Amino acid sequence: EQIYPVSPLAVPNGEGEDPWSYGAVTLFAARSRSSGAHLAEDPSTGLAVASICRQLDGIPLAIELAAARAAALGIAALGANLDDRFSLLTGGRRTALPRHRTLRATLDWSFEFLSEPERAILRRLAVFAGAFSLDAACAVAADAEIAPSEVVDGLSSLIAKSLVATGAEDTPARFRLLDTTRAYALEKLTESGEGGAVSRRHAEYYRDLLQAAAEDTTSVDDPRAGPAAEIDNVRAALAWAFGPEGDTTIGVALGAAAVPIWFEMSLLTECCMWTEKALGVLDAAGLGTNQEMVLQYALGCSLMFARGMNDRAYATLTRARELAEHHEDLTYQLRTLAGLAAMHQRFQDYQGAVALGRRAEELVKGSFDPIALSFAEWILGSSLQLLGEYPEALTYAQRAYAHTAIPAARRAHIARLGRDGFVSAGSTMAIILWAQGLPDQSAQAARNVLADAEAGNHPVSLCLALTWCGCIIPLRLGDMRTAQRSIARLKDHARNHGLSAYYANGLCFEGQLAAKRGDLVAAERLLREGLKNLRQTRSETFYTVSLTGLAEVLTISAESGESLAAAEEAVQRAERANALWWMPEALRIKGEALLSCNGDTNAAEDHFRRSLDLAHRQGALSWELRAGTSLARLLRDQGHPADAEALLQPIYDRFTEGFDTADLKAAEALLDRL
Repeated sequence: EQIYPVSPLAVPNGEGEDPWSYGAVTLFAARSRSSGAHLAEDPSTGLAVASICRQLDGIPLAIELAAARAAALGIAALGANLDDRFSLLTGGRRTALPRHRTLRATLDWSFEFLSEPERAILRRLAVFAGAFSLDAACAVAADAEIAPSEVVDGLSSLIAKSLVATGAEDTPARFRLLDTTRAYALEKLTESGEGGAVSRRHAEYYRDLLQAAAEDTTSVDDPRAGPAAEIDNVRAALAWAFGPEGDTTIGVALGAAAVPIWFEMSLLTECCMWTEKALGVLDAAGLGTNQEMVLQYALGCSLMFARGMNDRAYATLTRARELAEHHEDLTYQLRTLAGLAAMHQRFQDYQGAVALGRRAEELVKGSFDPIALSFAEWILGSSLQLLGEYPEALTYAQRAYAHTAIPAARRAHIARLGRDGFVSAGSTMAIILWAQGLPDQSAQAARNVLADAEAGNHPVSLCLALTWCGCIIPLRLGDMRTAQRSIARLKDHARNHGLSAYYANGLCFEGQLAAKRGDLVAAERLLREGLKNLRQTRSETFYTVSLTGLAEVLTISAESGESLAAAEEAVQRAERANALWWMPEALRIKGEALLSCNGDTNAAEDHFRRSLDLAHRQGALSWELRAGTSLARLLRDQGHPADAEALLQPIYDRFTEGFDTADLKAAEALLDRL
């Protein structure tokens, strides 16, 4: 004999492919047409057929049986009813062997040839959702009657009989049951009456696995490897633990241990769901424990990203901080301080964020741990930047950038904070470089951060990089192509991962881009929609920024009354929050609105000069150039071209780079006319 492994037919994996070029879809089309079905080869039908073939694992017999039902049911109904595939997939060709006339008959025939231990092992393996390791198989399938060594032998036999699949390239080896085989084996597991015991062993195994790996940030470079590869089994274990036949004690422990996975994969809506379930069943003995601390922290962070900066998120993070201080847990003290600081930043309480950063700095004083140091440095760098304290902010951001360049530190930030500290620190550096009048260096830093975030493909970190380095900086530089591409990606990623505040940012950036391209109607519509969403998520910092953008659009549109009201509100918000990073621009736009609204040149000049003076004191040369350009244009229009040139030329001459960027080109054009 010679054994020739026959793989399932190829099926398309995504929507960007042509499904009609795959063997599974081709077979389905041929067999369905021979049974009288009318199958149009259009994209939507192709996607529907591809989905059916994927659910059937590309197994030719299953595809033939499904295709035979297509004429009677139609493609949509067929796909919707595949969960009941053993009743549905019957009526094969009359010339076929009896065991090939229904899907159940095929599997019954194979199952009857197994020994009793092999049958037990197969049905127990059905509890696994997705791939599993040999250790997992032994832990779940073994019991008093079947030793782990027998599980190894039985698994080998099931692989040889094509009832268990193995990944040819997996190292170490991983196994899985095809969906159809698993559905059949689950029925057998239910009939055996041992489903509860097997599910318990399954949940206990993944609880122990994740607890052992909770603080391991060095085993693999890819955060989606290791425990994160077990996500389907973790979900299945949690569903059992919190289900009617489950054990909530296991569920609470597993829910806490699974937090790094949700953070690493930016599955924050799912993190909310499981941590809420776990906190909801905590008994008196569980309150105040380390488990509650972990769950409260995870819930607060995931609420912050997924549902906006709401009071509940703040309350849960505050509770987690109290527990961390009670247990003297340095790691969670730093995590909660970072989470609360992020909320203070979004609430425009920058002084409060700095205070939290100073507390974190005290906690890590004397430490040589780059991970611990980077937590405090990130808080202070990003918070001081928002206060317009650029030199000190840059120092902290550069330190954080250096410390988080270590792979272990990057993984720790993702697993503990839900975002990449290297990307955060790099974004802060890029923004500061632009403000300080180094647009070329800022652009290069932004490109580096964006490329790194793209390569890492961590959704929250990528949205962060797209916001600051892909949208804000390119819009300031006049790089419309990069901005357009980044805005589309930001909206897409935010929508796909339930990151509502980032999606609102994307709408506002899209409005700003439309304004720069002269489409003021679209710009106003997008900015208003984005502002509405930002208000709902309480993202105060970006609300102020986007409100200033709306005021500018309304000023250009000559909607003077409303533009002045929006500009005034933006200035007031910036003043209340001491948002000095944005105040120069808010003052400048209000000056433009005053000119447009009532031609009040004195008030406009006062706002331009206040903007100019503040930017100069901050060392924010780029903001100084914008304010100087507006003021020089006003002086020219008042008949004082020499004064305008004397004001603007020295500012322009202080630049050493960036002469192809939008602001410098506008200033140069004005100087030429003067």
